[in-house]
Amino acid sequence: MRDSITFLNQPFEEVQNLLKSSRDYIKWQAPLDIQETDPTKTAQITHEALRIVMRLSQITAWLTLQKAIQQRDLSFEESLSKQYHVLRGKACLDRGSELDPDLPPRLRDLLRTSRLLYERILRLNELSHRHAPSARTIKKEKTIRAV
Repeated sequence: MRDSITFLNQPFEEVQNLLKSSRDYIKWQAPLDIQETDPTKTAQITHEALRIVMRLSQITAWLTLQKAIQQRDLSFEESLSKQYHVLRGKACLDRGSELDPDLPPRLRDLLRTSRLLYERILRLNELSHRHAPSARTIKKEKTIRAV
């Protein structure tokens, strides 16, 4: 169990570092980037910055769920319910703006980095569900524990 939690520390660190970089961009660089742009480009920059925040929020929520499962604060079967479905995909997977030469380079870099991390977490999520125990196995384990 301890190894699994340690395994999640690297993605947590990556998210924290990316959050700090994004915060710094939004606080310091974005105002300069939108200073001399038209309202449409300003809206696009704001929209893409929010896409980064959305990705990082979903990743953080997923990692927190995984730690809760590992620490047995949440059962794996509970985590499969819609209530805990935190990776919402489509908008987070869009990569079109990463190649838009009209967007600031730093924003494009943050978009790319956050998307790649999001895709990696999606793969981990798929892998964890692929190797999930069947309902039958879970029922047997509960019966054995109850005895």
